[in-house]
Amino acid sequence: MQSRRDFLKKKTAIGVSLIPLATLSLADDKVVSVDEPMAKNFGYILNVADAKSEEKHQAGQKCENCVLYVEGNKGCNLFQGRHVSPECWCKAWALKPGATL
Repeated sequence: MQSRRDFLKKKTAIGVSLIPLATLSLADDKVVSVDEPMAKNFGYILNVADAKSEEKHQAGQKCENCVLYVEGNKGCNLFQGRHVSPECWCKAWALKPGATL
């Protein structure tokens, strides 16, 4: 027969082990908004065509060829891995090694 203490230890361990999975699934749905304070600070723009008016923007720059962009989940290291479109741009843009404009 299992003691109450052993039963609770096992249930707690299972519950705690599932927390990272729940966090990942919630993070997958997060898309960076232009209204967020951090996005505003970096001049985050949803469409690279609209970035032409930005002083720092140069033709060919977009999230897709930025060193901060993570292709597998379309995330951005600047925005804690949350989703950004490959066609976005921000002032933190830096050319990915091996990429061309």
